[in-house]
Amino acid sequence: MNFCDLQILTEPFEKLLSAGYWSGLSDQIFSGPMTEGLITAGTSFSLIAAAEIGDKSQVVCMTLAARYHRAGPVLMGAMVAFAFLNVLAVVFGMVVSLLTARWM
Repeated sequence: MNFCDLQILTEPFEKLLSAGYWSGLSDQIFSGPMTEGLITAGTSFSLIAAAEIGDKSQVVCMTLAARYHRAGPVLMGAMVAFAFLNVLAVVFGMVVSLLTARWM
């Protein structure tokens, strides 16, 4: 899946949030910084969910759960690893953003 495919997946979600189709609540909920945060969170969720479907970490989790017959420890380990790696990715992205802002 390339970037254009992922962009097609997230466009309807962004339009829904930015247009404020929620009658009556659009002015209260979908205005200001909260709108931008919701769009960013929705886009992140959509892109990560689309990219992660059927990846090797899911195969590893299925194999571990089948081998040890215990879903709890496998799920906990996968969640901690995923959170840790994503924290590293976000920190790296912020550092790159700060470093490249000087040249832009």
